[in-house]
Amino acid sequence: MEKPIYSTFEVGQICQVALSTVIQWINAGELPAFKTPGGHRRVKQEDLIAFLKKHNMPALAQFGEGSDIKKVAIVDDDALTVKLLSLAIEKLSDKIEISVAKNGFEAGELVVTNKPDLVILDVFLPGIDGFEVCKNIKSNELTKSAKIIAITAYPKQDVKNKILACGVDEYLEKPLDMKVFMEKVVKALQIETK
Repeated sequence: MEKPIYSTFEVGQICQVALSTVIQWINAGELPAFKTPGGHRRVKQEDLIAFLKKHNMPALAQFGEGSDIKKVAIVDDDALTVKLLSLAIEKLSDKIEISVAKNGFEAGELVVTNKPDLVILDVFLPGIDGFEVCKNIKSNELTKSAKIIAITAYPKQDVKNKILACGVDEYLEKPLDMKVFMEKVVKALQIETK
């Protein structure tokens, strides 16, 4: 599959600059572009990425390049659990960005928008449950590479079998052994700890 080609307007949106700025970059030879038969300028994705790298621009993160920030999504309807997990994860590294969803619907939206590296997923959620959230993550081309650690306060064998069948990478029971939890997070994110 060929990589995308962007209009000057789209490049401006990606870089969060005015259209006139993009045109100046092209005119100055900083950003390679070509013209369509209709006279419109277009930029190849690889040229845009090279430009972003050269100028160390934050928009690189959109292409999964240049950023060593790891993204973690915590999906749990229990505020205390979310706080506990967030605090524990923050202690691991300064290069972790945490986002939170309280239910399955929010989780679906969050995962597609943020594309986290790791999803910590409560199995039993209001609305769309963790089983469905997991299936959705793993069946979507944009999100299927995310690691998933499932957690549950209902440690029945059939629950464990069902969630493992959905494609989770790890399964932990509440109350969590925080040492084991932290080890699983480090392994999933492949990070150096503080």
